[in-house]
Amino acid sequence: MATPFSQQVRIVFLGPVLAVPLLPLKAAFTTIHCSDGRYAYGLSDTERPFRWYDASIPYEFPEVVDDVSRTGGELRRKPKVRGGYFFNAIGEWKRGRLSWLHSQEGNTASFYAIYFDLLPRGARPSRVSPRGWIGDGLPRCDRRGSSTIGADHCRIDVDDWNGDGLVDIIAGEQYGHVFVWPNRGTKDKPAFPYCRFVFDVEGLPIDAGSASAPKIVDWNGDGAKDLLIGAEWNRILLFLNQGTNADRRLKYVGLLEADGKVLTLPIKPLQRGSEQIFKRDYYPGAGDGGLGSRRRHRPAGRRIRYRSRVLLRESGS
Repeated sequence: MATPFSQQVRIVFLGPVLAVPLLPLKAAFTTIHCSDGRYAYGLSDTERPFRWYDASIPYEFPEVVDDVSRTGGELRRKPKVRGGYFFNAIGEWKRGRLSWLHSQEGNTASFYAIYFDLLPRGARPSRVSPRGWIGDGLPRCDRRGSSTIGADHCRIDVDDWNGDGLVDIIAGEQYGHVFVWPNRGTKDKPAFPYCRFVFDVEGLPIDAGSASAPKIVDWNGDGAKDLLIGAEWNRILLFLNQGTNADRRLKYVGLLEADGKVLTLPIKPLQRGSEQIFKRDYYPGAGDGGLGSRRRHRPAGRRIRYRSRVLLRESGS
């Protein structure tokens, strides 16, 4: 009887035309059946579940493991094997690992045929590759899921991230990461077929710890758009753009402060008609939106508004 286990091979694309493993692997001399006779992407019983682990997403994923409220704003990372492949994000398709479910009869060698869909010269894939279940600790995936990112707590902002004149989506999620959905449609008919991780100036995936809520704004007035992230518990992180709007080099500088103290939102219930409620709960000012700083077990609806280059004071100025 054939015994299945995970087989992995590293793939490096050396040619000028990208070759993408979008068609399933086929076992030439061995067959393994899933419970329903085939897996979600399979076209025949001999096709093998596989996963593509793009090298632009760190295989030893540097996950922030503590809320910044507990660490004083320090981003404490620990490697999590294949942690970044949990999300519905695509990579750069230049190199990576191709893994599939292997089986063999005793000591008899197994042979596989690997098929690729070739793209036109200069084109890049615009969707997540098939993600079969191969038993390596990642969740089962069907052709279409009910989650946009693959996690909970989706909070978004909009911005022309890549300078093509179209509005893109920037989103955070429960585990603290930030993604960008480039608009591949038009102004009248926007389309957001895929997302990518947002990385910082050190090449690390931006991670606010938990429950990230991003806001794009030129915070220091230098013309380059920066990134604010509301996160648990009741903190706002500041990433300054040391590059340009076309080439964003986001550097984490710490938690947002006001009057020398870490900026937090009110946590005590405010009754209807409370004196100066808006000065305690909202900071009115210029700007096109608000930034939510989330606390567990409490609504995330409270917001602050801000002025660029101006730290907020108790008076709201």
